[in-house]
Amino acid sequence: MSSQALIDKIIRTAEGEAELITDEILKRAGESERIILGKADAECADIRKAAEEKAAQIKRTSALLSELDARKAALRAKREVMDRAYGEAFDRLVSLDTDKRIPFIRSLILRYAPDSVITLTLTEVDRRYFDEASVRSIEKELADKFGKTSRITVSDKPAKFKGGVFMESAVSDVDASFEALFEELRRGTEAEVSRILFD
Repeated sequence: MSSQALIDKIIRTAEGEAELITDEILKRAGESERIILGKADAECADIRKAAEEKAAQIKRTSALLSELDARKAALRAKREVMDRAYGEAFDRLVSLDTDKRIPFIRSLILRYAPDSVITLTLTEVDRRYFDEASVRSIEKELADKFGKTSRITVSDKPAKFKGGVFMESAVSDVDASFEALFEELRRGTEAEVSRILFD
């Protein structure tokens, strides 16, 4: 075989092997591309799923926060209604006519007076209705009805509260001011009033 024929044969063999190698490389490149694209698609799907889950979670959280805000607003509105209702009731108590207010204060003294020496603190307006004769009458009623030997004086200093009476004694102090009584009443009735107003 001539050298040219030998060279041609070597070239043909090399071209054939190169073609086989090229085909193999292309085949492997195609497989790699499919694998890479498959992994990329899977990663994209995972990212998309995570993003959708996050979006759903944000939506749920947002809905919960909106619901919480709505409940807070409703509670605030209910509280305002309750405050207004109790405020109006307190204003009516404070503005009782003298013919109702003074007997009411007298009943508070009879009900809560300790068996002791008592100093009554009253508002400027109410003090004038508890003169010496009125105080002795209360002492007599305390003795007759309850067996108490209370001795009562009226403080020269007017009360800073809006109505009612504060009783000071060595035994105990009794705050029967309208503010204190009303606060106690509110604590005891608020749940029931709320139920009546809002259920």
